[in-house]
Amino acid sequence: YIPKRDRGKKNLKEGAYFGDNYAILNKLVKIEFFSFNTDIVEAIQKYFIDFILIHNFGNRQNKGFGSFSVTQIDNKPTNYSVDNILLQYYPKIYKANSQQPLKKILNDYQLLKSGKNNPYEKSYLFQYMCNHQIRWEKRMIKEYMEKDFNDIFKELKYEHKPIECERENNNFTYQYIRGLLGIAEYIEFLKTDPKDKKDKIHIDITAQNRDIERFKSPITFKVVDNTIYVLATNDIPIRGERFEFKIKGEKNRLNDYIEIPREFDIFDFLDFGLNQKLNYQIKVNR
Repeated sequence: YIPKRDRGKKNLKEGAYFGDNYAILNKLVKIEFFSFNTDIVEAIQKYFIDFILIHNFGNRQNKGFGSFSVTQIDNKPTNYSVDNILLQYYPKIYKANSQQPLKKILNDYQLLKSGKNNPYEKSYLFQYMCNHQIRWEKRMIKEYMEKDFNDIFKELKYEHKPIECERENNNFTYQYIRGLLGIAEYIEFLKTDPKDKKDKIHIDITAQNRDIERFKSPITFKVVDNTIYVLATNDIPIRGERFEFKIKGEKNRLNDYIEIPREFDIFDFLDFGLNQKLNYQIKVNR
């Protein structure tokens, strides 16, 4: 238990387990299993290390929080290859080292999905999709906003000019590409002159055919000591789903429904974003 007076301390916010809206550092957790069923005990002994390595626990699991590894079994030190175990379950993994792994994960995931403002760098997903003649939904939202909700559009904060694809042409389609890496309930845009930190332009996201409020990212960051592992799956059942965007408080929607790309190879994208851009090492299951 962490007293409320201590919960805002910096060291707690940099801990490995995120729960109750605070990050807490757990150095050692002891787990004991007991069962009269010997088959269950044997199965746990056989797969427990694998289970711990391929799962995170608590909140924000895909961002590296809740990462644990096994250091002892029956008071004896363990000796196993993290790489080899992960490659039994994933065709390809990505690795990087960092003395501040959670901070690096936050930075790298922002670059992969949404990009950054300070210093400014465009989303790697945006850049990758440009080469496939697909433009992302953020630009479409702003275009519709300028056309049909100009008073609200004038409140938008523009810190940089819109970036064009290197091979810009008119043969592109708008698609909800950020949905490939996880869907939230809304998008927020900054205002030029906000009243406070919460004063933003709020865009609600609604699926056309089924009730989808959130969808977990197919990318998971796993931390073992100071090594970051990136695990991914091409099983993205939300491909092809169609969505609309609406300014909160407005009756009319911004757009016709647009869909999440049907064709997308997450490993090809991560080769570009993690390996080429961020210098992560690639390990392949051969």
